[in-house]
This record gives sequence, structure tokens and C-alpha cells, in this order.
Amino acid sequence: MDLEKIKPRIVEASDIDARGLLRPLLLFKGNMSDGRCRAMWNLVVTMMDANIPSVTEAIKTGRMEDYRHLCGLHANPQHMTLNSIIGRLRARPTVASLIPGLREYAEHLAYSSGATAYTLDPIPELTLWKTKRPWRVMPHELRPHRPRKARAPHEVPLDLYPYISNPTSEHELLLAVDAVVPKALPNDVRCDVCQDMIVAVLSGETNVENLRGDTGKYLRSFWKMFPEKYGHVSLDGVVPGTDSMKWVDRLSAKTGRLI
Repeated sequence: MDLEKIKPRIVEASDIDARGLLRPLLLFKGNMSDGRCRAMWNLVVTMMDANIPSVTEAIKTGRMEDYRHLCGLHANPQHMTLNSIIGRLRARPTVASLIPGLREYAEHLAYSSGATAYTLDPIPELTLWKTKRPWRVMPHELRPHRPRKARAPHEVPLDLYPYISNPTSEHELLLAVDAVVPKALPNDVRCDVCQDMIVAVLSGETNVENLRGDTGKYLRSFWKMFPEKYGHVSLDGVVPGTDSMKWVDRLSAKTGRLI
């Protein structure tokens, strides 16, 4: 291998690659990068010039360190990689025809020494999917138009707080409170907490802007008054935070009914 005779081929490959003429060789499933493709192109073209007769001999020649580095390879070429570039050249005859005799040489290598003739799966040049190659991203003006489906109006089940299916501007306060109270709470708990917060806004204790920051306070107040985590509460028990008020009296006062 005469390295001085190889250098013009390397320069020629850089010019071909700069014009994007090697790009069709990348449009197959696999992990071959732009730089790897150019290096393998250099390898096959210079092997053709040196009349390397088979893939086996090509692998041996590719182990020459100076020659390999000149082509742009940092490791010894493997059968799989060499067969991949041969399969790409055979599948893209227009690209192989850029160098006289390269197409015929690729066909010769594919069938010499029992080499495997790879059948590669092609991919489109442009894609809507995420890719590491910016040039494959489809421009917005070429993307297919997909009209969005009209969404049905959001309806809240009537058996859940705030018990309205089609909110209007008259429900602004109700919806503001409903938005800041955790949805994971049991519905009856959410109902009581939301109602307490609405009363607080209407009484001037707080305002709509401070609702999100005050939610924890009203939740703690609720659990203090209704300590569900301790199990059932006796109606004759004393309400926490009071001197002698019983639960039965508090419930009667809250509901307006004698219990």
C-alpha cells in the first residue's frame, strides 16, 4: 500500500462527503455515523485501487496502523463493519458509481471468500421522530397536517364536589377553592375543607390570591376537628379545642337539626 497514492483519494472523499453525496449510505437501520461512513468509504476505495481480492485480505490490510489512521479509522475494521459498507454500496448504486469501478468491486467483495451479502433495512431521509442527526429533522412546512380532534367539554361528575357539571363565571370562587384543595382527599373531606375556605374568603379572613398558601392551614384545622386517623368518634365525646362541647351538640348546630 503506497500511502502517498492514497492521500488524493482521502481528499476526494472529503469533497464528496462535503457535498452530501455519501448521505444515502446512512439511510439504513444501524449505528453508522457520518465520520464512520466516510472512513469506511476511504477504506473500500483505496482497497480497490490496491486490488485487494477478498474481504479476508481486506481485513488483514486494514490492520496496518498508518493506513488505517489515514483512512480515518481508530480501530481495526471488523467483518461486520466491512460487510455493512459493502451492502450499503450495493443498495445505493448511484453513490457507488461516483468512483469508476467501485460498484463492481463491491459486488466482487460481497461474493468473495464466502462473505455475507447483507440485506439492509432502508429508512426515510426525513423523520418526525427525535434523531441525533439534525439534517434528518423534517422542516415544519413539509410535515403532514393532522387536524386536532375537538375535545368534548370537561364535565365534573355531579356526585363529586363542587357538584356542578357546566361551570360559569358565577362559580369563580367555587372553582378557585376547588383548584387548590388536593383531589386525592375523600370527597366528603374535600367538601368540608372547600366550604370552610369559601366561608373564610367571604368573611374576609383571607382572599382568593392567598388560597393556595392557606390550604394547609385549613386542612390541619379540619383534621384537628375531625381526627379520622384515630378511628370512630363518640357523639358524646368532647370536641377538641373546646371546653365541654360534645360532638352531638356541634353536629346539631352545624346541620340545624336536633340529633
